[in-house]
Amino acid sequence: VDVLIPEGYVPFAKGPDVNYDPICFDLNAMTHRQDCPIIQFEHGSILCHLRIGDRWKRWSSFREFAGATIRASDDSELPR
Repeated sequence: VDVLIPEGYVPFAKGPDVNYDPICFDLNAMTHRQDCPIIQFEHGSILCHLRIGDRWKRWSSFREFAGATIRASDDSELPR
């Protein structure tokens, strides 16, 4: 968090399963609709070297992320 927030990345989640990669809003790329991309950061560089290393754009916007989450929780995919 000390590394990400000053650079304009707001963490709100961690990767799936046992993945410790922070998932962040990229406030540097805020759109006129007040939406921004969601980025995943490789956690090793942050934890060991206090610097940002590799990163991946997971979703182009919060709207896209929310839609993907809703589709993934569709009743047809839930255990019965």
